[in-house]
Amino acid sequence: MNDHFIEIAFPLKKSFQRVRYDEIKEVVFSDVGMSLSLHLKDGSKVPLGSTLCRTSGAFSVPELPATALQGHPGDRLRLKSEIESRMKMYFQSENF
Repeated sequence: MNDHFIEIAFPLKKSFQRVRYDEIKEVVFSDVGMSLSLHLKDGSKVPLGSTLCRTSGAFSVPELPATALQGHPGDRLRLKSEIESRMKMYFQSENF
């Protein structure tokens, strides 16, 4: 288990992206499109409409389908909360 990053799978591109918690500026949920994305400190955005690989432990949120509008509406909000919680735990552990 790695507590320093999450790994995001992009199934259509057959690629992965690792995002360290200290690179994340904020986690943004859009009510309009019901989408979730990571806004990074370097100004880039990472959409989370793709499946999450659970390299940082199991999320309670089921894996998100590739199409953004499928799945339960609350899944993305729960995932936002979980990522923010992990970011907080990461920064607390780094300060010790």
